[in-house]
Amino acid sequence: MKRLALLTCFLVIVLVVVPAPAAEPDVTREIINGVTLDPVPEPTKEPTQVITTEPAPKPTAEPTTEKTPEPTTVRTTDPTLLPTPVVTETHERPPTMVTGLIVTTPEPPGPQVGWLTIISTPSGAEVSIDGTAAGVTPVIGREVGAGTHSIGVTMAGYERYSAEKSIGNGEQAAVDATLKEIPVTIVPTSRPTAEPTFVPITPGPGPCLGCDKGWLRVHCNVDGATVSFDDLSAGCTVTGGSCDTEVTTTIMPFRTFTVQKPGYGIFTGTVSRWPAKGETVDLYATLNPVASNGNIQVTSHPSGAIVTLDGGSWQYTPAMFTAVSAGSHTLQISMSGYQPYGTSAYVTSGQTAGVNAYLVPTPPQPRTGSLNIAPLPGGRISTWTGTILPRARMW
Repeated sequence: MKRLALLTCFLVIVLVVVPAPAAEPDVTREIINGVTLDPVPEPTKEPTQVITTEPAPKPTAEPTTEKTPEPTTVRTTDPTLLPTPVVTETHERPPTMVTGLIVTTPEPPGPQVGWLTIISTPSGAEVSIDGTAAGVTPVIGREVGAGTHSIGVTMAGYERYSAEKSIGNGEQAAVDATLKEIPVTIVPTSRPTAEPTFVPITPGPGPCLGCDKGWLRVHCNVDGATVSFDDLSAGCTVTGGSCDTEVTTTIMPFRTFTVQKPGYGIFTGTVSRWPAKGETVDLYATLNPVASNGNIQVTSHPSGAIVTLDGGSWQYTPAMFTAVSAGSHTLQISMSGYQPYGTSAYVTSGQTAGVNAYLVPTPPQPRTGSLNIAPLPGGRISTWTGTILPRARMW
């Protein structure tokens, strides 16, 4: 009987102490700004198992030597109190923000081009660049990308010419292909051959090299100015405010043009664009006159003399003649009582020429009149020299 009572008490204590497992609440995950937030269940009075990202302590692998005490049955008259459940609160962790990565892609560089000229002996051969047909020789100033290119030149009856050509950015390169004739092998035959028949062949129009024309028109504010391209003599003379120069659209394009005329500053400009077939490209130039006058400054000793410039305008010395054209000029200086003085002065553009004149006095002129001479006793007079001897008296 005693054992039955003890067994009953033990079962009651076990049922009270060990709680029944709580049902998991129905929770829904939220997605905020692309971040999934773990749901947080409402706190319960029952113990809650919280899953965190922090590492859990490792369990101890060593066995425990402590002994579990056996349950002791104590009789008491006090009522048995149920254990108070411990409530564990969980705190919501802030969402993790994902920062986007900005990748800056550098802009691709500008086009890298050069110009290629291909000629052959004989001319009229077909040209291919990197396997693409490029016309017949001569091919002048063909624009290609910078780098290495495969050049092929073919012509009926000649061996194929192949070459590799490297061209840098902005570079001009040329290929000169000399084609070799394919030898003709004569095979003898026992069959009689018919007499050859000559068929007249009328040559048709072949490819026109350099037939595509365009024009460069230079506008200038000074008629009579001469125009040249790339320091060459080829060009034109401005008439009526402009002049035209015919060019071939397939040749190497000019880069600069120069306009000049005596008395004006030299103008140099850039050929902005090369004309297409039948097109006219306008270029503009403005010539500014350069200083072509100077001054003449004249001083004399003594001063106050009259100086005349080129027989025209005159001034008293010291004098300054301004805005005198460049070149040689004549000056005449005169003053009463002094001999005339003449000289020339050379005027340089933008400079002042100086003249310093020393005047020479005019010698005195002899005076004429009557003279009566009477000889005195004991004296005489010489009429040849006009010298009065002693004892002569004049009145």
